[in-house]
Amino acid sequence: MAHHTVPPHRTLKQPIPAPLTLVRLLCCLPLLSSALAAPVCALPGKDGPTYLKDTYYPGTGTATVGATSLSIGTARVDTNASTTALAAGDLVFIIQMQGATINTSNSIAYGDGSTGRGFTSLNGAGSYEFAQVKTVVGGTTVTLNTPLQHTYSTQAAGTTTTQQRFQVIRIPQHSALTLSGTLSAPSWNGTTGGVFVLDVAGTLNMGGATIDVSGTGFRGGGVALQASRAGSNAVDYALSGTPGYNGGGIDATQPLPYTPGGTKGEGIAGTPRLVVNPGGTISNGAQISDLGASGYPNNADYARGAPGNAGGGGTQHNAGGGGGSNVGSGGKGGNSYATYSATNTGATCVMYSSNFYGCNGDGSRPVGGLPGGALTASASYLIPGGGGGAGDSNDSSDNPTKAQGSGGNGGGIIFLRANAIAGSGTLKANGSDGQSAGRDAAGGGGAGGTVALATPTTALSGITVQANGGAGGNSGYPLRTGEVQGPAGGGGGGAILLPSGATLSAYQVNGGAAGVNSQSSTGPSNTYGSVAGEGGLGQIIYSNNEIASAAACYPTVTLSKLQRDVTTGGTFMTTSLGAKPGDTVEYCVVYQNTGGTARGFTITDSIPANLTVSPNGYSAAKGIRWAAGTTIAAGATAAPTGTDLTNAAADDQGTLTTTGGTFGRGQLTLDLSATGLLQNGSGTVCVQTKVN
Repeated sequence: MAHHTVPPHRTLKQPIPAPLTLVRLLCCLPLLSSALAAPVCALPGKDGPTYLKDTYYPGTGTATVGATSLSIGTARVDTNASTTALAAGDLVFIIQMQGATINTSNSIAYGDGSTGRGFTSLNGAGSYEFAQVKTVVGGTTVTLNTPLQHTYSTQAAGTTTTQQRFQVIRIPQHSALTLSGTLSAPSWNGTTGGVFVLDVAGTLNMGGATIDVSGTGFRGGGVALQASRAGSNAVDYALSGTPGYNGGGIDATQPLPYTPGGTKGEGIAGTPRLVVNPGGTISNGAQISDLGASGYPNNADYARGAPGNAGGGGTQHNAGGGGGSNVGSGGKGGNSYATYSATNTGATCVMYSSNFYGCNGDGSRPVGGLPGGALTASASYLIPGGGGGAGDSNDSSDNPTKAQGSGGNGGGIIFLRANAIAGSGTLKANGSDGQSAGRDAAGGGGAGGTVALATPTTALSGITVQANGGAGGNSGYPLRTGEVQGPAGGGGGGAILLPSGATLSAYQVNGGAAGVNSQSSTGPSNTYGSVAGEGGLGQIIYSNNEIASAAACYPTVTLSKLQRDVTTGGTFMTTSLGAKPGDTVEYCVVYQNTGGTARGFTITDSIPANLTVSPNGYSAAKGIRWAAGTTIAAGATAAPTGTDLTNAAADDQGTLTTTGGTFGRGQLTLDLSATGLLQNGSGTVCVQTKVN
């Protein structure tokens, strides 16, 4: 219980049912974003010390910056998710998963406007914040206690506009927590998942546990099994087309877009119609999900251009897919179809090593999928690893039971926030390997994800973090008559974010290896134009003003006492008035909370022995004036306009007695325990007295 003494010898009390040391630990997740000056806190620790899963809701419509409500869909049902419904007082994490803008032309200008890859603007992709739920209306409208700091939107891709997606996650507010076993998040499915968040008010003991969101991020492009249009010398960046599933050799008579090339991966700029489905049914070599519609501008799912941080697809004929990216760039996919030769047999041959030449065929052209655009390391946004692009394939029917050619998934996001982190444990956000080819080109590796730790603990020697990119797939083996097709690029390494002063003893953010083409089990092998992913960035240090410390969510309540002589028309003062017997003296208590929610908040003030309380000070049987959200300072000429409360107990927030209290002359009580005093909450409560 905190005490504050104010003149004239009165005691203001701020009772908090839980011990103060516990309350100081009960705070919400802080914000990594430097755009927000203070964290948003809910009811820290209210969900107790037993591990509870997050609940995932797809965001719907648009909620603009400054709004205090947003719309959600139905909660995700998954073994790694809870279905606990949102309720008042809950802490939510809101994140814009997709929305980056791109140049959509079928040229080297695709992506960032000049390189065939990347984006022109993040356009809010990766923006995130925490908020406290105020109300939930009809299960679909969530009102918040504080205005949104970013705009969040869900909308379909258009002719030139990209797909936008955000999700809202209910985060259990643990008081303390010891983990065990292996924990994960649902895989990103286009509307929810791919993000694992823990909020622990006290100590998070890792307990030897593993948190693994490897491969739960953006999805790899699904292989499109089509006839390849040989000899066209195409160098395409963005093509649309209806995917075929039956394959079927070479058909030079078919015009584009029937044979548009490999499928792009998924990333911050959208989702292709075909995505890899690890563990799913293999149909004619394809292990994919057909989403039924494209999520890229103008349905341009195919060819080597790399949208956002996703890898591009291999351009026909049989070029490899590009690797996905995070802060580490993915690698380019391998070259188009040729025939292997150990020696230079003529002008059509391209040399890759002293005993490895690609001759004839499609000319060994460097038209593999480009890697996704790399991101600048920052604490202002959190982004999963980009999915790898698929290889161009037309002969999967040669090996129909092998899952082949699709890109790998990117790693997801892990965000741990605790007042202290103890014990040992492993955090994994690795990208998945791209699928090797059954006969033709391979899929690019997914990029490593993002791991962020928000804690005052600086010595994190027990924590191992991995955010590696996945390897690019190998081109097909055994091969038809010595053919050479494109291996795939590796995925880029991910990001690890830590507050100033914190260090890890073990971490990995390696890029994924490039795929290779092997002519036999023991014979020559070569990357054949494919490139490994680049390493990411480990221990990105953000300054302490970019992330609020744990103490920022503790209740920080200040109380001040003002008094004025109403009879003489005086102003409010903090010093003694010198009032005469018979004068009416008004006392006001001003309260402000700049920290986290103070639960059980109550102010009590005893009336001194030389005063008589005025039970009808403001109107009949209403001796209390309460102005929630309004404060006054010395020099004010009147109490603030507010609500006049009755003296009776239990009918409203105020109680005023004429007897009792420290001096036996009565007591004022303002009870806000039902709601708590929220972050940035304030107000003024006043009472009038007569000088004896």
